[in-house]
Amino acid sequence: MGAGPGSAMAIPCLATPRLLLRPLALTDAPAIQALFPRWEIVRHLASRVPKASGNAASRRLSLRAGMRLAAAGEGDFVEGRLPEELWELTAEEWRAHQTLVTP
Repeated sequence: MGAGPGSAMAIPCLATPRLLLRPLALTDAPAIQALFPRWEIVRHLASRVPKASGNAASRRLSLRAGMRLAAAGEGDFVEGRLPEELWELTAEEWRAHQTLVTP
């Protein structure tokens, strides 16, 4: 298992009897996106979050979570250099958005 095309070094899998750590793959996106819009997770991130821009589902999730697109360009990802979007959200904006979407 490698890190993907264009990467300089393969990322190894690490295994113990109870845990398998492997490089992220595109197939992991739905599980990651299901957890991302939770403040107890987001609060540990910077107020700006870079994302590969080719993922329409991730973009919709960011918009639903109240984030806004701050910049676009290119970034280095596991798969290599890809188009990137930089999304941002403040804690106050997160809380305000949560009161709008929470019944």
